[in-house]
Amino acid sequence: MAVGKGISPASIDASRIDSFIEKLGRNTSKSIALGGTDAGMISLGFWRPPDGTHAIQGRFPNFALLYLLRGNARFTDKDGEHHLRPGSLVYRTPGTHRFLYDDIPSWMEFFIQLSPALYNAAPQICPPERIAAVPITDDLLDALHRFIAEFDTTLPHSVLLAKVYAVLGMFNERIVSTPSPADRIHTAAAAIENHLADDIDLEAISAASGMSYDLFRKEFKRVTGTSPMQYRLRKRIERAQVLLANGAASASEVAHRVGYADIFTFFKQFKRITGITPKAYRRSLGRG
Repeated sequence: MAVGKGISPASIDASRIDSFIEKLGRNTSKSIALGGTDAGMISLGFWRPPDGTHAIQGRFPNFALLYLLRGNARFTDKDGEHHLRPGSLVYRTPGTHRFLYDDIPSWMEFFIQLSPALYNAAPQICPPERIAAVPITDDLLDALHRFIAEFDTTLPHSVLLAKVYAVLGMFNERIVSTPSPADRIHTAAAAIENHLADDIDLEAISAASGMSYDLFRKEFKRVTGTSPMQYRLRKRIERAQVLLANGAASASEVAHRVGYADIFTFFKQFKRITGITPKAYRRSLGRG
């Protein structure tokens, strides 16, 4: 789910979110064991980590939907690291995960947690992307607050489950369409090509793509067949070839125009990629 995927969807004003959270108090949660066993466990509510918590890591046996209202964190699963911001929606499936919290004092999340048995019985809880974005709106906050307030654990179990599944379905319907990982890599590649002469930060491009740098490199190589650094290098040499072929600029000027601070590195990488020096390349084209 490429939020993440550093996603920050359009939301209501932060001050209104703050006001909503302050009315909640610190934690507002409920739990019930349907059938009296852990196999029927449901937990839900609004929650923030205890003060002093910087990371939570381990194997989580239950399914959880986590919707971030305030704060920032990095969430790691088998697909890599994802940056979470207000409006990020996480479908945490059973397995090993890690949260690194960047600002505990402001953190607040809405959550629903289900036992594996209830998770497996649920009708298509998870969309294809497990990290998504849902804009924070007044009506959504009202719906979540009402859901918690009206979740009466004395109601029939079938009614409680129906309420939970309805909220999960509501989130799925509100997910903002986000570009696929491949689309984001193509956008990143275009950004690299458009700034060959600049000393751009590849980690900043990965963050703009909504991916950790490790995941970005992995996806970039999968999509383009090469690493981000090698891609930039090859595109610089390709641009240099065009400039050498079509203009009267000296090799030193060409090196500068494609992002090299010194001509020696340019000559070395040009020859490594093309097999010949810039001067020999220009001469092979009949340009002296």
